[in-house]
Amino acid sequence: MMSSFTNAQARLSSSSGSSALPYMNEFIKLPKLPLSAAPYSIAPSALADGCVTEKVITRLRKRNETLTNEQDQYKEALYTLNKEVTKLNEKLKEESHQWEKEQEAKATLEKELTTLLGQVETAMADVITELKASQPFIDACAFYYGDKFEDCLKQVKSIYPHLDLSKVTMDDPLPSTPIGDTIFEDIEDST
Repeated sequence: MMSSFTNAQARLSSSSGSSALPYMNEFIKLPKLPLSAAPYSIAPSALADGCVTEKVITRLRKRNETLTNEQDQYKEALYTLNKEVTKLNEKLKEESHQWEKEQEAKATLEKELTTLLGQVETAMADVITELKASQPFIDACAFYYGDKFEDCLKQVKSIYPHLDLSKVTMDDPLPSTPIGDTIFEDIEDST
């Protein structure tokens, strides 16, 4: 067997391509079919299987194309969404920065307002002190309280007729009753 293989190989290498075919048939030993029998040698079930396979392949190609188109659409949608997210993030950063500036301005204005309110309170206290020290205010109070003081003395005298109110004056800065004494002690003593 080995020698026939070597002989065939030697014939192939020494001859040209077209004359090598008869020697190949010798080596491979293919059966020779008549030309009229060749188309009928494929079984009908094999043809049917081939058609089914072609249909399956066609369906799979269409499905693959559909999936590829969907994938492209998803990629495009994802790209669009990523762009929108990027824009929204930038807008959020800008608005956050603006909000921080507004908070700083608010804090500054609150400090200024607190300072101004303190100044207003101080100014009002100064104005009130100055007003109380002014002569027109003292005159107005003296007139008003003078009349009311006299009315008060009359009421006290009507309630306590035995009290001596002659020592009580409106301009007296010191109390007429010593610290240890009370009015009620004077009333008890006089009775």
